[in-house]
Amino acid sequence: MQTFEQELQSNFFTTGIIPDLNFRFVLARNNSAAAEAAERLGTSSALEALLGETMLAAFFLVTHSVKTKDTVSLHLEGSGPAHRIIAFADTDGAMRATTARPTAVWDGDLWQGVGSGILRVNRWRDDQQSYSSAVEMRDVGLGKNLQEFIARSDQIQTFLRLETSFENSPQSNGETGRGADGQGKVVRNVSGFMFQALPGAGADEIDEILNMIGERTPDEMITALLQPADEAGGTFRPGTVASHPVKILKNGSFHYHCDCNLEKVSKVLYLMGRESISDLAQENGCVEVFCEFCKKRYELSPAEVDELFLDR
Repeated sequence: MQTFEQELQSNFFTTGIIPDLNFRFVLARNNSAAAEAAERLGTSSALEALLGETMLAAFFLVTHSVKTKDTVSLHLEGSGPAHRIIAFADTDGAMRATTARPTAVWDGDLWQGVGSGILRVNRWRDDQQSYSSAVEMRDVGLGKNLQEFIARSDQIQTFLRLETSFENSPQSNGETGRGADGQGKVVRNVSGFMFQALPGAGADEIDEILNMIGERTPDEMITALLQPADEAGGTFRPGTVASHPVKILKNGSFHYHCDCNLEKVSKVLYLMGRESISDLAQENGCVEVFCEFCKKRYELSPAEVDELFLDR
């Protein structure tokens, strides 16, 4: 069984409330999900961090759904080297992400990889899009952009922070290209927290939450609000913050999951048109498609392409 400290280093999320202050919270860390996305796409550590933070941000948005299984997709279109990042997360902790330029590297702050541009949020239920909104994305980091988006779209007092910490790779030789500074750094933790006011929260409660958050990093907030269930760890139990008891509503873990399949690939090919797809199949002997999230390969023969357009 994992110790408490080991569990805090793995993928997890916890939602809860601070009843005395009329605030709900989400604490999360998705190290291995970010690492898997980076490994599948072959990215640097800097992009691994951006993918991880974007998946966490999508999850924070989907936690509004407590009675249904929803999915949120978060699309970032920016002026930075990464250009585009797309992440999906659902209420059960399944997530995936991709980027338009997986080999992008840059100097400077992490968010400079994205820069300013457009932030788009889509909400899905039963594979049907139920909501879509796009806003200007400022060059201030994803956490602040998301906090501003929630304030405008949902008019909920929200305090949100995302952070990635790095450490030097013991195998670094200066040629790996990993890390935001190209110095062989690897991702240590991708963490975040979100606090949202519930009905009845007043100015005094908001001020107390702000004082409690202060300059704390997500890692510091996680250890402040959560305690081990026993000496062996394994399960979180609520702690006490500034003399206020914490109530945990849900514990869970993240996992990288891509829901691509042949049926979805076929629908995309169908929308491209029979003539263009048939010509491609005849020219190359098949139509080859790779999923942009998991890199799974799909192949359709000319006969399968013809069958795709029958009775449609």
